Amino acid sequence: MVKNKQDLRFVKSEQRIYAAFEELLRKKNFDAITIRDICNQSSTSRSGFYLHFEDKFDLVRKYQDNFIDHGMQIMQENSDLGLPEIFKNLLTYLNDQGEIIAILLSNRGSIEIQSQIKDHFRKNAQKNIFPKYNLKAGSKLEEQYLTAMISGAFFGILDEWINSGKQESPEQLIQLISNEVIPSFKKSQLI
Repeated sequence: MVKNKQDLRFVKSEQRIYAAFEELLRKKNFDAITIRDICNQSSTSRSGFYLHFEDKFDLVRKYQDNFIDHGMQIMQENSDLGLPEIFKNLLTYLNDQGEIIAILLSNRGSIEIQSQIKDHFRKNAQKNIFPKYNLKAGSKLEEQYLTAMISGAFFGILDEWINSGKQESPEQLIQLISNEVIPSFKKSQLI
């Protein structure tokens, strides 16, 4: 069978595998999940799984690529609104459509996957956020550490939000960051 990504059966099978993987991540850590688990949970044969993915890392990579592509689209469509609104829209997207990414970023995820996601964010910050908001560093070394600081702060907040059960809405979280966290940093002269 030739895999046709437009074939409805192929698409539905892939969606079933993603849903099964998400369900498994709610119960087990990423490292403990096997291809057999995914196949059993999704009622898919091993050969059916391998029509879509090479392994569970490829499953995550493809999901992550689709998620990031959509996140980049959100950033581009909202680029005139300012960083707080962009982050609110990204958090809303993560909250509504990115449960696999959220779980992988939580303590149930894999450090390797978390590093890949953070690396994507760093690259995106350098490519899109720095130029858009005229953030300039005096040298490549300063840019490297500024990027690390921004992405580290963002992921620290994201990690806390996800691991505490996403109790605040994206709007509340952005408001908290804008009204409390950033002014506290400014008062302490850290920024």
